[in-house]
Amino acid sequence: MGLRKNYHWLIVGLVLLEMMVFGGVINSFSVFMIPLCESLNITRGTFALATTPYTVMTFVSTIFSGCFVKRWGYRRSAIFSLLLAASGMALMSAANTVALFCISRILFAMGYGVCFTAGAVGIAREWFWKHQGLVIGIVTMGTGVGGSLMTLLITAVMESTNWQVASLLVAASLAMIAVSYLLLRNRPEEMNLRPFGFGQLPKEKKTRTGETIWEGYSLREQMTQPAFYLMIFCLLVCCGCIYITTMVVVPHFRDLGYSPEAAAGYNSILMLTLAVAKLGCGALSDRLGAKSVTVGCVACAVIGQTILGLTDQFLLCYVGILLFAIGMCMTSSMVPLLAASLFGYKGSTYSNGVFLSMTAIANIVSTPVTNLSYDKHGSYMPIFRVAAGINLGVLVLIFVLFVLANREKQKFLKNRA
Repeated sequence: MGLRKNYHWLIVGLVLLEMMVFGGVINSFSVFMIPLCESLNITRGTFALATTPYTVMTFVSTIFSGCFVKRWGYRRSAIFSLLLAASGMALMSAANTVALFCISRILFAMGYGVCFTAGAVGIAREWFWKHQGLVIGIVTMGTGVGGSLMTLLITAVMESTNWQVASLLVAASLAMIAVSYLLLRNRPEEMNLRPFGFGQLPKEKKTRTGETIWEGYSLREQMTQPAFYLMIFCLLVCCGCIYITTMVVVPHFRDLGYSPEAAAGYNSILMLTLAVAKLGCGALSDRLGAKSVTVGCVACAVIGQTILGLTDQFLLCYVGILLFAIGMCMTSSMVPLLAASLFGYKGSTYSNGVFLSMTAIANIVSTPVTNLSYDKHGSYMPIFRVAAGINLGVLVLIFVLFVLANREKQKFLKNRA
């Protein structure tokens, strides 16, 4: 009876564990870059281009994730997606050509939409009525914790054996998570339960800034508003600039002369800080509002990226990493929280897929641009500085977005009254 009563938190634990492993692989994948390039005898620019099919597939799987979950339920969709990702990592361990590497990454990406932020946010909203921001922060922090742990684990395995063994270890971990998901249920009603906190707060609960979580618009209604398209544009540009640094932290510090272990340590700090930041941003969004937290995240990304683009000094790099990690929340947990603030939760199942798929498109563009810039300049620092400058402009557009969205919201509430 006690377990059944607290099944909400078992769901959180299962999804957190899945996000730690799946998201951890994504956030630590840069440690594979140098050994893979050496094994396949390709440049980093070629490596980035070879991963383009992967990033395209992440976009496709994310934008359709809501449809998959609606049709088959989160549990079945997630188990199937995890097994696809595991098969992709297993195949990568045998990759001796660029073509085989591309196929392995496509298989992994097919599971991306359901297994990453879009799916985690959906199951959190099903099981929790109260503290949604905090719960979303908890489950999405798994990608940061996992990224830190997986970076150290994969690096240690590669140092003692090789990258192929590390890839097989990741595949086995994903398969084990798929088995654990047999305990998961799609909705509390399947166990004669109610969502956590159901009935304790009205749907339009106010935060300290007066911002409300409200019913809002359907996806079709959102698509008639300029604010919807401006948010898409802001996400594309902002996340693209952030990904420029995110995916090359380990090779960047290796190029600065740090050992593999020290470079992995920087990435580990980045991921741990990201985990704490996601939890903090989720809790702050419940109290201060997602719009205020969004502004803070983008500002941190700009400052952190600027520091990383200007210096190789030990302590300053740590400061840059810590600030940049906060900004990285804009690529995951802050997307659905901001969308709910601006457009409501009515169409969130589908609109979250659309918005989060923009982060995948941003990755499609940023990854090859970053590595081609490296091939030209021999350093990542110039492109870091450019990205910081662009995101400073995005910060201005975000304020415009808030004005447009609030204007539409006031019209909607006036017409409904």
